Amino acid sequence: GLVGSEMCIRDSYVIDAAKQECRLYLDADLKKRIAFKGDPILMTPKNTMHIGHSSGTEFMDGRIDEVKIWNQALTPKQVKTEWVATTTAK
Repeated sequence: GLVGSEMCIRDSYVIDAAKQECRLYLDADLKKRIAFKGDPILMTPKNTMHIGHSSGTEFMDGRIDEVKIWNQALTPKQVKTEWVATTTAK
């Protein structure tokens, strides 16, 4: 959906290889789980992670002002803690 030009939404995308699932959070609220088998394609050396578009020529219409990447899958509590820290810091 569309988001107003002054609205800020913090999304978190967690790739959890141990649980074989990806999780999408919007403002620390879990919105979707996607199961997978094998290695996620973003975790193999031959693939490149893209931020701001999903594939090909489909690009996000908006601004990205902060990106953080962890070397572990965050738990729901860690996602919430990070969200609280970034929303109260500004």
